[in-house]
Amino acid sequence: MRHIYKIYYNPNGEITTLTTQLSDGDYIEVEQTVYEKVGINPSKYIVREGKLQNKKKKITKPPRLGFADSWDSKVNKQFLVEKNNLFICYKSVNMQTYKEYLEVSEKYSWVKYDS
Repeated sequence: MRHIYKIYYNPNGEITTLTTQLSDGDYIEVEQTVYEKVGINPSKYIVREGKLQNKKKKITKPPRLGFADSWDSKVNKQFLVEKNNLFICYKSVNMQTYKEYLEVSEKYSWVKYDS
């Protein structure tokens, strides 16, 4: 007996169940090879207009953390840390408080966080 492979999905198109049995909800019928392929990683797929599609993943660069010699107005976040130590952070710094710490640069380092 040939099985009918069903992929159930919610109204957003996200896959909820893979089965050969009848159940409540919206589903599409697929071949065994597609069923097995989707079964490995169901979160990679979405159902739109009754068709199975790959999800489009938005790839972004990870944020970077690094020492800075001076204030960089293009960077969202900057921090005041112990001299040459990224792990002991004293405070988050904005343009107004930056000027207060210019004189004590031998005690502190600037760290910028690209997000």
